[in-house]
Amino acid sequence: MELTIRHEGDVSIVEISGRILVGEGDQQMRDAIDGLVTEGRGRILLILEKVPYLDSMALGQLVTAQVRANKKGVALKLVGLNHVFRNLLAMMKLTEVFEIYERQEDAIASF
Repeated sequence: MELTIRHEGDVSIVEISGRILVGEGDQQMRDAIDGLVTEGRGRILLILEKVPYLDSMALGQLVTAQVRANKKGVALKLVGLNHVFRNLLAMMKLTEVFEIYERQEDAIASF
């Protein structure tokens, strides 16, 4: 898994590529999001277009990151989910937990 962070104005963009599995990127993803929250970054986009798969532990890390962000008043939004991941979130009723966008431009404009 590869992870890059960049900033566009006051929006922090975390772009991930590759599979996210327990012990293979799940902690790196969580640490990146937690770091941005700790820095006081109030708007975070998590770009997942290039993530073909994430396991249940990685999904748990994502939910935990969302809860922590919410508690700190930080908006965390997801962009570019594949249909399998989107369906999984819908089945687990997690589409009510996350704001999900198809395009990065739409997510940025929603802040």
